[in-house]
Amino acid sequence: YDEQPLAEWNGVKLSSAEFRKTFSGELQGVSTVKSMIMKTSVENAMSYVAFEYVVGSIGDRKGSFVIRHSTLMTPDARSGEWTIMPHSGSGDFTELTGAASIIEGPQGQQLQLDCDFGD
Repeated sequence: YDEQPLAEWNGVKLSSAEFRKTFSGELQGVSTVKSMIMKTSVENAMSYVAFEYVVGSIGDRKGSFVIRHSTLMTPDARSGEWTIMPHSGSGDFTELTGAASIIEGPQGQQLQLDCDFGD
């Protein structure tokens, strides 16, 4: 995880970050995430937008695709939207569309894909 400060406006801090993930389970592969993060002076009040480039396989399908992240957090709630970018896929994921969600589980965070392969 590499976070770099970009700007500060009256206590609101903007930074960029890049990190990598490894997936196991139905999705086998890796990803690189590039994000912009806005943190306020209130603990757990922040927002981020990101693009995640995923390379891997689902069953016998192989290729790459991009997930767009948009998340808003307050001390009381968290909401987010993770969308598979249409037309971002390669290989067997050329026509991939759908959404993703993050599920907190006993082993940590899990990525859940609700997707259509277009065939």
